[in-house]
Amino acid sequence: MKAFIYFIALISMCACDIPLRHMEPESQISNAVGNIVPLGKTLNVEIIWHKGPFGLPNKASFLEVRLLDQNLNLTSTSEGDQFYIQADMGMGHGLANAGDFYGNEDLNIWINDTLSFYMGGNYLLKLYLFDENFNELGVAEWRVVF
Repeated sequence: MKAFIYFIALISMCACDIPLRHMEPESQISNAVGNIVPLGKTLNVEIIWHKGPFGLPNKASFLEVRLLDQNLNLTSTSEGDQFYIQADMGMGHGLANAGDFYGNEDLNIWINDTLSFYMGGNYLLKLYLFDENFNELGVAEWRVVF
């Protein structure tokens, strides 16, 4: 019985990669994706991590999103449009806090400075753009490893 309990404890510790991986120093965390990601057929987004991403739920990452047209020029959203982000590690781990995007329509940039992850790892990120009636206008998908 004791061996069974040790076995279960060992499996639990290894289920999410290295148990203390989310405690890596910031300098070892890197963004492993390109900056330009398609968002539907005619739009793209430029992804800029100003801080992070960090694998600690109490440490916010700082993400900037720029909406680009098919010629990669900055473009704006319509009034009432909203970005929403989702993340999945594949084992049920997502975001500790999805945060909110706030925009600067003059500069055509959107910021999320309260985004946080439960732990480091290999995430599939999805950035959705919705109109004011919550209709999906596009989704950008990319992987980030940290």
